[in-house]
Amino acid sequence: MIQFDLLFLVSTILIALVVRIRAGRRLQHERAAVRLAVTRDLLEEGYYWLATLLPGILMSVLLIVLGVTIPTAVGITFAALALIMALVMPGFSPLYLGLVGAIVWAIPHGWWSAIGLPSGTPAKWAPGTLLIVGLALLVNAYTAWRGHRPVSSPRVVSRGGQTWARYRVRQLLWLPLILPVPGTWLAALPWWPHLGLGLSQGHFALLALPLFLGFGFTHQQAKSRPALVCTAWVEGVVGLVTVIAAAFVYADVVKATPVILGVALLSLGALVTLWVLRRSHPEVTLVRPGVRVVGVVADTPAARMGLVPGDVVLQCNGADVTDTASLYNASQHLGTFCRLRVQDTAGEFRLVETAIYTGTPHLLGIITFPED
Repeated sequence: MIQFDLLFLVSTILIALVVRIRAGRRLQHERAAVRLAVTRDLLEEGYYWLATLLPGILMSVLLIVLGVTIPTAVGITFAALALIMALVMPGFSPLYLGLVGAIVWAIPHGWWSAIGLPSGTPAKWAPGTLLIVGLALLVNAYTAWRGHRPVSSPRVVSRGGQTWARYRVRQLLWLPLILPVPGTWLAALPWWPHLGLGLSQGHFALLALPLFLGFGFTHQQAKSRPALVCTAWVEGVVGLVTVIAAAFVYADVVKATPVILGVALLSLGALVTLWVLRRSHPEVTLVRPGVRVVGVVADTPAARMGLVPGDVVLQCNGADVTDTASLYNASQHLGTFCRLRVQDTAGEFRLVETAIYTGTPHLLGIITFPED
C-alpha cells in the first residue's frame, strides 16, 4: 500500500514536470521558428491537472461501488506501463492500456510470486481489468469529442520547392483512480459478495492508481478537430467493446484469456488505424498573393476577428496584401479599426474587423510563414 501511494505521487509529479518542460520547449520552438508563440501561457499544465480530474473521481466512485479490485501484479503493470508510455510514446494514445492484461498473462505466475506480487488467475482479475481499460478509453474519447482543444504547435516544412505548415499536438492528461483493496480501513459494502468483482471480505482499504490519458499526433489540416473526432470514434469504439467484453467474461459467457489477448490485438489495430486515418495532405501552404495564416496568438486582434489557421489575408483596410511586408505596412496606419478581407480553406470570402488599441497597431497576432 505504501509503495503504491509513493508510486502514485512520484508518477503524478514526474509527468507534471514532463508536461511543463515540453510546454516550455514548445514556446521556445515557436518563437524561434515562426517568431510568435501560439499561447503566452503553458496551457498544457492546466489541461493535465483538470481536464480529466472529474471523470477520474466519478470513475473511482463507480469502481468502489462495484467493489472492483485487481491483484497487485495488475496494479503494478497498470502504473508502470502508464508511466513508461507517457514518457516515451511518440504518438501517445491511451490505447496502450489494452496491453495490460496480455502483459500480466504473458509473465508466468511463478515469476510474479517470486517478487511478492501474486497475479492470480485471469478469470478472477480480467473483468475488473477490462472494465478499467474500457472506461479509461471512453473518458479519453469523451474528452476529445466534447471539444477539448489541445495546443496545436505549428512547424514549417520546406520540401521539393513547397512550403507548408504541420501541427504537433502533445497533451497528457492525469486520470487519478482510487480502487478498493483488501484491508481494514472501512466496512465493505453489503452487495460486494453478490457481485463477485473482487472483494468479498468484511473490510477494505483504498489504493491510488495513476493513469495517464491524452493525445499525441501530428496533423497537416488547418484544424485539429478532425483528428480529435477520429480519435474519439476509434477509442470510443474500442472502449465500448472492452466494457462489453468485461461483462461477458464476468458472466462467464466467454473465457478470460482469449478476451484479454483479443483486446490487446484490438488496441494495437486501433493504433495503426488512427495513424492511417490521421494522414492528410497539407492544407496550410505558402500562397501568393496574400498572406496565409499559420497560427493565431490568443487574446489578440486576430483572435477577436475569428481568424484561424489556413485563412488567407487579401486586404487590410482596403489595401491589397501581397506578402507579410505589405500586411505589416498596412497595419501601421489602421487608426481605430482593423478591417481584413480573408479567404478560408473552403474558398469562401469574408470581411472581419476589430478595434485596435492605440500604440500597438502592428500587434495583430497573426503567425505567418517566416519565408514571407
